[in-house]
Amino acid sequence: SLNPGSLKAESAALAEDMLGVVWALNLAQMGTTLYAAASRAMRRLAHRLDGQSDLHQPAIAKVNETVTLQLSNDQPELHPLGDRLLILKPCGWETAGAMEDAKQLPQHLQALGFDRPVLRDQQHQCGFIHRLDVPSSGLLLCGLTYQAYYNLKLQLSTGRIRRDYLVL
Repeated sequence: SLNPGSLKAESAALAEDMLGVVWALNLAQMGTTLYAAASRAMRRLAHRLDGQSDLHQPAIAKVNETVTLQLSNDQPELHPLGDRLLILKPCGWETAGAMEDAKQLPQHLQALGFDRPVLRDQQHQCGFIHRLDVPSSGLLLCGLTYQAYYNLKLQLSTGRIRRDYLVL
């Protein structure tokens, strides 16, 4: 039996391997069938991780409306979307915890009541699907459960989520 720490490490490594294969096959336009299989495998993996938490996870209301975003100068703007979170990150905030002088998004989310196991899990990027450099502002996606995290990562790997960058 694996302990929770090694289960997370093994899960993260397996998921990254799967995402790499899915990404490569998608790039070669051969990944349609594999997407469904990878999605099922990642859901099972995520279910094990979400299920091992003894922390009660309250339901998150789903939002079915257009979201208008306005960047403030100092605080991230948060928009819960079911088990995911859309964040408009201002400059000076970080997702990874590497810079001592940067404000930390994972701790900020926890302080606001988004206290989820995935948000404390460095092996799973604290739930963040991608990152933006500290001096940058922009949109971030965050999974509030392992299942949401893996689903978003799979969508990103297969081009179902697209990123466009604008430099001013």
